[in-house]
Amino acid sequence: MATTGLVPYLEQVSRRARTRTSTGWISTLGVAASLFAAPGCREDPCGSHVGDICLLAGTGELGFNGDDKPATQSDLYLPSTVRRGPDGRIWVMDFNNQRLRRIEDDGRLVTVVGNGWHAYADPELPLLDTPLENPIDFRFNAEGQVVFTSYHDPRVFEVGADGTLETLAGAADGVTGMTGNEGDGGPALDALFIQLDGIVLDDEGSIYVSDSLANRVRRIRDGNIETIAGTGVPEFGGDGGPAVEAALWWPTALEFDAEGRLLIADTFNHRVRRIDAEGRIETIVGNGEPGFAGDDGPALEARLDQPYGLAVDPDGSLYIADRGNLRIRKVDPEGQISTLAGNGEEGRCPGGPALECELGFPGRIAMDGDELLIAGQSMASVWRLRLR
Repeated sequence: MATTGLVPYLEQVSRRARTRTSTGWISTLGVAASLFAAPGCREDPCGSHVGDICLLAGTGELGFNGDDKPATQSDLYLPSTVRRGPDGRIWVMDFNNQRLRRIEDDGRLVTVVGNGWHAYADPELPLLDTPLENPIDFRFNAEGQVVFTSYHDPRVFEVGADGTLETLAGAADGVTGMTGNEGDGGPALDALFIQLDGIVLDDEGSIYVSDSLANRVRRIRDGNIETIAGTGVPEFGGDGGPAVEAALWWPTALEFDAEGRLLIADTFNHRVRRIDAEGRIETIVGNGEPGFAGDDGPALEARLDQPYGLAVDPDGSLYIADRGNLRIRKVDPEGQISTLAGNGEEGRCPGGPALECELGFPGRIAMDGDELLIAGQSMASVWRLRLR
């Protein structure tokens, strides 16, 4: 199975990180969104103009440089996900720094989970003492607790109120699966995964995770687990039929639309697919040909290149981190696609008109009121984009 783009890059740097040492805890940088002023933006408050993109965090240098620095002076290492939490703060998954970080109200960088070591998590240790294995995506449950996945630790964890991690799915000893559907139909704590990636929770508290190497999407409900999409074979197929009989190829980001239908970034099929309430799957964006084409036309006829992040706007629009194209794309409620950010060139955008910015490989994206949060993974930056 050939892979292109950021995936081999992630594997290269994450392996390299296994030999890195930690000089201390990384603090997560916090600042209320209204206080950020990024270089390159106009003199009025950053993001006050629709279509502006502004720097939230990161220096562009891959690494970490200590605690208690302003967000834009703090190094990140392949930040994979950014979301605003129910506490009103911005949270960042710092993939290769092995930390979950948070932007505090007073502008300090604080670490919430992780000691910086690249190893399997230890649920018996305090949150700041446990290592992590490339944590990649996270969500908040109804109680406001973080639930997250890691690329190289085949377990789903919740950040417990008692100050430790709680395992929600995956074998306690961290055994990796061979087919990625071991344990289906039984307790989630007996299930095996290969390479966990995206995560999303529904209104009832069920947890959905993508296993990119297993080419499957699974659901954890009432403590049990089942596959809901993917046969395990890395190819394309099955549109119009049951999702469990459809083929996915490297599923990553997951999201729900306003009608409660599950959206899947089918990354190496260069499509966004949707599962309806009856379990049927269909393509809603992308014609399956990798590349960049189709702006201002029907989303089904457009070309994507490794979609990797999804966000749904309350107005019905869908935003896509089109990773290989170094762009953020938008599909409006009428099904027309356009580019929202990025000019297709790789670089680190300091801020300004989003369509003129050079972006690196974008990671996950998330709605934040009238803005879109963007994890600029390869550029070690986090941005926010003013939508309206």
